Amino acid sequence: MSSLAILLENVAGISKQQLLKDFPPEQIPVIGLQNGEFIRSETNQRLLDRSKQSLAKYLSQDYKGERPQQVDPKIHTQKQIEEAIKESQKKSKTLETLKHAIDVPVDFISSIIGKNGLKITEIRSKSNSNVIIDDQIKNNLYKVVTITGLPESNLIALQYIAGLIV
Repeated sequence: MSSLAILLENVAGISKQQLLKDFPPEQIPVIGLQNGEFIRSETNQRLLDRSKQSLAKYLSQDYKGERPQQVDPKIHTQKQIEEAIKESQKKSKTLETLKHAIDVPVDFISSIIGKNGLKITEIRSKSNSNVIIDDQIKNNLYKVVTITGLPESNLIALQYIAGLIV
């Protein structure tokens, strides 16, 4: 084990496997040797320096506990829907327009749209809310579905979408 890996494990409590997982090694091409030192192109040297800075920033963070585990996209979406439903229920007596942005896993977008757009059309007509699916993918996991309308209408649309994601 290298001295850096030993230092990381003893001081920061970071295993070599975790470090390699977080910072996979990249090959930095070497042009040659001069006086026992590697010669790299200017671009490669900048990349190497940037990765060293990134590693230093990573190591300077506080590591007292376990790293937070990535939340399941489905659970993340369900929590967002629950919060939006609660907000819609609180404001159901008002006539103000509400806007809810929900992160929906990319895998479930097709079930919300449906064949030839039938599902999303059905959601729009039954709820009387405007449902828009963003084209861009967020964090390689989600697409943002924006629901706009009266609180009661949004409540119907949110419940319908929640039923499709389960």
